[in-house]
Amino acid sequence: MLSDAALQSAIALDNKHGVSNRFTSALANFDAKYKATDKARGIDQSYGVTDKAYAGWVGINSYFEKAMGTPTGQKLASFYTQSDKQVRDIHAEARRLADLKAGKSGSKSQNEKTMEHVPGTEKTTCQCGGNTGTCPCAEGKCACSGCSKAEISGEKTATGPADTVAATSGVEPLPEKTS
Repeated sequence: MLSDAALQSAIALDNKHGVSNRFTSALANFDAKYKATDKARGIDQSYGVTDKAYAGWVGINSYFEKAMGTPTGQKLASFYTQSDKQVRDIHAEARRLADLKAGKSGSKSQNEKTMEHVPGTEKTTCQCGGNTGTCPCAEGKCACSGCSKAEISGEKTATGPADTVAATSGVEPLPEKTS
């Protein structure tokens, strides 16, 4: 996976040397000379490749939609959704730490400027709109609606004490290892 800085450098280099523009121009010239698009369209129409691929996609999509209706499918979808959220949260935190290290801590984000303590509780509101990637609140302390940092729960993570993971996932932990 490329870092944000590497991607920015690659984009700047491409803009400077015009590699993408030259490549696109070369493809357009090739197509104009050899009529590749027209030939491909004709082959597609005569053999029905696009229609067959679309029918296959609809069949696969229908299969997965039916699988989502099963308890196992729902657990699998929940696992991938939570894993995706964890990866995004880790990336957001890494980005925040990199910005702090680079000295960008002087300018606070909009969320940090609007973060307020909720009277009578240990919670804060930040108007994150449930977007954990931009939520500056501590885990379990956000009072914003829909934010996963609103409360700590075993369902939020795939790691933790075995009994907590087992209770929230429905999967029994492995027995203790004996020598």
